[in-house]
Amino acid sequence: MLSKLLKYEFKASARIFAVVYLGIFGLCLSLGLYMLASAEVGEDYVSYHRDMVGTVLMMVTGLFLGAAVIITTVVNLRRFYQGLYRDEGYLIHTLPVQPWQILASKLIPAVVWTVATMVVMGCSLLLTVVISNQVTLKEFFAAVGEFLADMTEQHLWGTYLLVCVLGLAELAATILQVYAAISLGQMSTRRRVASAIAIWFGMTTLQGFLANILGGSLMYYAVDYVFAPYYERFTGTPSLLLMIGTSLVWCAVYWAVNQWVITRKLNLE
Repeated sequence: MLSKLLKYEFKASARIFAVVYLGIFGLCLSLGLYMLASAEVGEDYVSYHRDMVGTVLMMVTGLFLGAAVIITTVVNLRRFYQGLYRDEGYLIHTLPVQPWQILASKLIPAVVWTVATMVVMGCSLLLTVVISNQVTLKEFFAAVGEFLADMTEQHLWGTYLLVCVLGLAELAATILQVYAAISLGQMSTRRRVASAIAIWFGMTTLQGFLANILGGSLMYYAVDYVFAPYYERFTGTPSLLLMIGTSLVWCAVYWAVNQWVITRKLNLE
């Protein structure tokens, strides 16, 4: 049943993200080609109107990239709120599914779409740089090969892998935190959105307060002691593992809050 829920979620938002990604790619490609054309003409021959076009194109591209992040966030939150606590909720809560499946069907697409947006933005900006600097494919792949060789030589694969895991854990914790705020906010009989925002601010403040207190805890020193012999090969590994563990703890906490509300305090009125 989880696979069917995931298929439905991805299908429901795929068209929106397809338009957003095509827009990002198209603008970055246009910007790269424009910068290439301007470089070939030469600065002494670039007219005032040409400068204005380039400035406007850069502003539009930057604004659209910012809008893409906002759209991704809004779509993910809307899919959760509408799917669980609004009209769609009346249907999904009658299906023979477990609460964890409902949560997973919302969390997984949100993580995937957020990561996809970041990847598309990064690749499109890289394309702009490559085109504007007239970098050939041979030069590009040679640079990538040198980078990968340096990573292997310096034994950094483990560290980069942990960084990726940390990023995913932090992203999941952040999404689940907002979901938890929405879930707790819907328990209110009025002003649910305002309640959810207030709860989110409270959660963020509490989480930051606890992070400051536990930053120098015995847990950190224990992890630091265990991995001290590996410092030369994996610099920063203890800190990364501690942060990953902390993020996973917050994931579990916010997951439990969401599941508790769905199971015990569901309010669709």
